[in-house]
Amino acid sequence: MEPDQEMERIVGEEQRVLLRVLKHLAARRMRRVGRVDYDQDLLSLRDQIGEARLEDVPALFAQM
Repeated sequence: MEPDQEMERIVGEEQRVLLRVLKHLAARRMRRVGRVDYDQDLLSLRDQIGEARLEDVPALFAQM
């Protein structure tokens, strides 16, 4: 195989790998957009428990 053909083949392979990596990263970014902030939810529930009536506390603990 000539050096130019070999270089084109290698560059083509590298471009295909790069495309796969970019697609994978884009998919991960999309999954993170819909992620729930559990820390914030737990802090909110903690604050609600501090202000809740006694009979509401068990249900709030269950949500935690």
